[in-house]
Amino acid sequence: MIKKLGLFFIACFIGVTEAHSQNFIKNFNSVSAFVQFGNGMLFAGDDGIHGPELWKTDGTVAGTVMVKDIYTGTNGSGITSIGIFKGNAYFAANDGIHGTQLWRSDGTVNGTMMVKNVGPTPTGYGFQPRLFTTYNGLLYFVGTSDGITFSLWKTDGTSNGTVQVTVNDYSIISQLVVAGNKLYFSKNGLWASDGTAAGTKQIPVDNNQILGMLTNINNNLVFITDENYYFQNVNLYALSPSSSKPVLLQSFNPGGYSASTIDNITAVGSNFFFSIRTSGIGSSGTDVLWTSDCTPAGTKIVGSYDWPQGLAYNNMRNFVNFNNKLYFAATSNAKLYTSDGTAAGTVQAANAMVDYNITPVVSNGKLFFSSQGALWSYNGTTASQAINQPTQPQGLFDSNGHLYFTINSNYPVGLWNNEPAGQLQVSMKQQKLVNGATSAITSKPDSVVTNQVNLTNTGNNALVFSEISVSGASFYVNGTPPQTLPPGGQTSFNLLYSPLKAEQVGALLTIKSNDNSGETDFIYNLNGTASGTVMKTPVVPSGGLNKEIVFADSNAAFTLSNNVISEKLPVNTSIGAFGVTNGSGYQYQLVAGNGSADNGSFTIVNGTLQSASIFNFAIRNTYSIRVQATMGTSTIQKIFAIKVSNQQANLAEACAKSFQNLTYSLNDATYAGTRIVAVGTGGVILKSDDAGQTWKKVNSGITNDFYRVQFTSSKTGYISGQSPPMLKTEDGGNTWFPLTWPPSPQYASGFTNMYFASDSVGYVVTNSNAYNPSSVFKTTDGGHNWNQLSYFNLEMDMASRASR
Repeated sequence: MIKKLGLFFIACFIGVTEAHSQNFIKNFNSVSAFVQFGNGMLFAGDDGIHGPELWKTDGTVAGTVMVKDIYTGTNGSGITSIGIFKGNAYFAANDGIHGTQLWRSDGTVNGTMMVKNVGPTPTGYGFQPRLFTTYNGLLYFVGTSDGITFSLWKTDGTSNGTVQVTVNDYSIISQLVVAGNKLYFSKNGLWASDGTAAGTKQIPVDNNQILGMLTNINNNLVFITDENYYFQNVNLYALSPSSSKPVLLQSFNPGGYSASTIDNITAVGSNFFFSIRTSGIGSSGTDVLWTSDCTPAGTKIVGSYDWPQGLAYNNMRNFVNFNNKLYFAATSNAKLYTSDGTAAGTVQAANAMVDYNITPVVSNGKLFFSSQGALWSYNGTTASQAINQPTQPQGLFDSNGHLYFTINSNYPVGLWNNEPAGQLQVSMKQQKLVNGATSAITSKPDSVVTNQVNLTNTGNNALVFSEISVSGASFYVNGTPPQTLPPGGQTSFNLLYSPLKAEQVGALLTIKSNDNSGETDFIYNLNGTASGTVMKTPVVPSGGLNKEIVFADSNAAFTLSNNVISEKLPVNTSIGAFGVTNGSGYQYQLVAGNGSADNGSFTIVNGTLQSASIFNFAIRNTYSIRVQATMGTSTIQKIFAIKVSNQQANLAEACAKSFQNLTYSLNDATYAGTRIVAVGTGGVILKSDDAGQTWKKVNSGITNDFYRVQFTSSKTGYISGQSPPMLKTEDGGNTWFPLTWPPSPQYASGFTNMYFASDSVGYVVTNSNAYNPSSVFKTTDGGHNWNQLSYFNLEMDMASRASR
């Protein structure tokens, strides 16, 4: 019978602080090359499927999409930089046929195309355009026509208008900078161009070998030369576009074996700032802040500071212009400092450290920076932590007054912004609960232990709940919290442990909300232990023993007939109809305000809510909309939670369609008495009580892949999978709870096999890793405790069982 069951499954399923707010957008393998484009951004992103390709975002999950898969497959087109010219994006991309060529995009699939095929080059590497710079109404860049030598090119965006300016040269061209009416670049010296071959000439400077740091300062070109790479004779110059003779602003020659390193050339108002670090003998040196108006007389020291050069990342750094003043990380202590160009005006701005190598960004009138792994903002007067979570921002970007940042403290790389959002904080017994952590609760078997769970919205938009539930034996919830919490709002519900016998059990507390902080749900592990003798019948609390919370309705007269939509349904799918009790003739519309963050994902047509996006349950399952009902002068507004369901929630209907493809596959199935229980990828657990004719999905509370299910009786069963936790049921598969695993941290990897000889005795085989070989563990108490077996003990144990 089980073989027939397996064939049935194959046929059915294989055939078928300040803001304290942040908004998670999408995870990538890598992201780079951010540029403002229209009302959003373009960037190079690798989603792990297509390789690095061109992406765009408007700051929402639905609006973050790949523009075009230029190089089909996982290699990607290798985009590394993007330039904007006349409303289009220009970049170097490899389509797998022509090598790396010049491409342009208007942000659409059809509007993304190769500008010109220069080649084929002998090397096969293609045109390799880079350093995109707009000058005199054209886009200039560096490219190669032979794959070996490089030259200056320009384009008007057409193939015929893409032409070479200078002859091919083995010398490296770098740092294209426009200052005034000239285009400057570095190529074994300083060059200036008017966009023609005849008008591209070298400018004599000095005998130093190195030239760099080309910077436009108020339409003057500022740059440095250096005798060698050891910074022992550094000259700072300014050049007016009306002149061909650079002006020496200052020379830095410390003498002996010392070196002077120049950094941080930054324009502020009509002047610019820079710093000079001079190394000394031993561990001491100096770090000097300078300012200049592009004249020798106006190039002056602002302040000199001791520099403990033996310590990493302790130099003056992170220069940025904010409110026409300089802000920077100070020498030694890295605190946020500001300067107006005078010694007296160079002071500490905030008692906050500025993290190394993360450039501060001005966005929407504030200065944002990373401080000790947290995102902070400064408004010109005070500094404060901008968000609680996530931590470790790595790159900050502004687009039209919207701050974007990346998080890659661990793989993958998350793209975020600081748009208004609700943020959930959960606490119990005055302690914050961390998503994925565990609490232990003890009780007598005839008692009820009640803990109040507090929910706080620490964000700056409405926090909307779609589900608060608990799975697992002996754990329950009760209370009637509101479904919507305003910014700063608090509510609570009760978590109850009511054991009827001595036991050790596990459970999962699940809270689903529109908190978009990178976690799909808040899931908390519960371990319950009851010991002693049953002396009385426990009293059921007045609020009842429930597995799921029923929310209080803020306005029961304003209704939505259905608030659940299945994932992956097409745009314009009808969800439910709005209504007002004892009222007719109302008109309904989406309106701005708290709770309206997801209005853009929906529309209302003739009083019916419809989808304006295609939803993905694995990415997000709770959305928030704000709707107004209007009739004459009467208006009612209400926030509604829209819940996205798993596509396999109704498997009976799906299986009725012989050839419908599902997003999950099933890996194992078995009997629990007359019931069939199956498990699969994505944390899927299914049960059927009619020989497989219809199926219901059981909430597992996790999204890891399951590979093995075994029942030792009609009530007791176990599931193992890709990684911990292992799940157990004691009620025939209606509810499942996690078992304690691993017995020690080094065995936190997944399982390769599982076998239970009885309800209480079982074995698991773990995956090997870099530190430990594959191991066998045994339990004799139903998975609550595990002991590792040596190979000798394993052989003895198997021999003992075989002899029985």
